[in-house]
Amino acid sequence: MKKPRIILFLLIINLLGCYNSNSILPKAKINHLEKYHCWPYDVTVYSVKNIKIDSLFYTYPLKQYFGNNTKYNISTWKKYDDSDWKKYDDSDTLIWSGMNKVLEQCDDNIELYMHIMKGEEIYYSGSYHYMENREGKKERSYEKILFLDLKSNKLHVFKDINKLW
Repeated sequence: MKKPRIILFLLIINLLGCYNSNSILPKAKINHLEKYHCWPYDVTVYSVKNIKIDSLFYTYPLKQYFGNNTKYNISTWKKYDDSDWKKYDDSDTLIWSGMNKVLEQCDDNIELYMHIMKGEEIYYSGSYHYMENREGKKERSYEKILFLDLKSNKLHVFKDINKLW
């Protein structure tokens, strides 16, 4: 009697796991590679195969991948551009360089940072909310950021260890 329940439970877990990975990239195959820490993020790296950059790609990741927390906004895949992350003050002095600074200090894995610096094709997406900085200006604060590195066919999932929920 317990065996069918266990099998059913494992089948449901497996189906949910597959559905979750399909909600990140359409029709791609995703396999776990490694984990590392890049303060303040825990990072999980996956290999990805069968990536197709088309109009469907830009509608992903699906909202259900990030959960139902209404505190966060969701962004779909967008090509990484340094100008999206750099913040300047009124005299054009760089005051915050966003993820480039975080990635530069990832001692356990610098591959993603090196590909960004070389201008390789990188896409990002994430769940974020707006926080006020010291000057009272709102800035995006990411709870989870996904980087898709097409040069190495890897997906890096950054999850903030200081999340709100």
